[in-house]
Amino acid sequence: MRRTLATLARRAPDAARELGGGAQTISITPPRGGKGLYLLDRIGLDAVFGLVGDTFVFASDARRAGALARAPARPVAGAQGALVLSAAPEELLRGLVRQTAPGGGLGGLFGPTLFLGPLGPFEASVRAEPDALSGGFVQRFD
Repeated sequence: MRRTLATLARRAPDAARELGGGAQTISITPPRGGKGLYLLDRIGLDAVFGLVGDTFVFASDARRAGALARAPARPVAGAQGALVLSAAPEELLRGLVRQTAPGGGLGGLFGPTLFLGPLGPFEASVRAEPDALSGGFVQRFD
């Protein structure tokens, strides 16, 4: 996994440029000494990712990454694979509004509940196979 992350960190900025993201779309700073967290820097988003012990984490900062790595894993019903995600759409939108419009804007005026109230949890999973990645997602409605 450490080799895969190093390869990803080297190739991702070029891939983003080739996909039309522009020259300054993303930059990835590798950890010192090959251990630790990579810093992902993108306009409007700073994050870290990497291995903490044997746990892969992606978080807004190193402190949060450590907390995620120490937290016990919970099963997600129906999800299978190497990567599993369960999220509340309302919380995701609230975070997006906080990142893109700190003063609130229309998102602050109406709030995410107006648009996302009927949505239940969003769940996704990815299976890693020798020659491919496959997976799926489910959006539940309350």
